Amino acid sequence: SVVVQLSSHEDYTGGEFQMMEDQNRTFFAPKTKGTIIIFDSRLPHRAKKVLSGERRSLVAWVTGPQWR
Repeated sequence: SVVVQLSSHEDYTGGEFQMMEDQNRTFFAPKTKGTIIIFDSRLPHRAKKVLSGERRSLVAWVTGPQWR
């Protein structure tokens, strides 16, 4: 999966993008406009609720050979 941050961090509050690396570690992606996050979509992930303003992002999925 690919997520591109299109909004500036000043445009909204909340809306943090998180990935669970394991049961004890959570990755919080930067909210900087232009940040690109590439990750295996099988990892648990979410965007938290936007509390005010508007968060815009571009999301894409890439396919390849099946995992064995």
